[in-house]
Amino acid sequence: MFSSIANMLSNLFHGSFADLCGGTIQGGVNCAVNNVEDIDKSKTIGEVFSSVTQVLLVVIGIASVIVIIIAGLRMVFSQGDPKAFESARNTILYAIIGIVIALLSYAIINFVLTSIG
Repeated sequence: MFSSIANMLSNLFHGSFADLCGGTIQGGVNCAVNNVEDIDKSKTIGEVFSSVTQVLLVVIGIASVIVIIIAGLRMVFSQGDPKAFESARNTILYAIIGIVIALLSYAIINFVLTSIG
């Protein structure tokens, strides 16, 4: 079964990707290893931390907005139930606190990285 799948994939990619790295498994491995060695190694640890914190800040921001929207809907659909309304209000509050903490951590990391140089 494996050979039939391999043959099907070989026929599918024949003349394109397969010939790019020699058309064999070993050629593909060698091609991957050569591409890994070509990765830009000039980035400093500070640049890596800065990039990671920027990505995390975006992810946290998107997640917080989604949580705030869901909590707002829960607040609207609480139908006068004070317990459900309070729970939704607390969810919005915690999401805003999470955004503030994320922004402060981003600012602290950037301050430390620029101070270190």
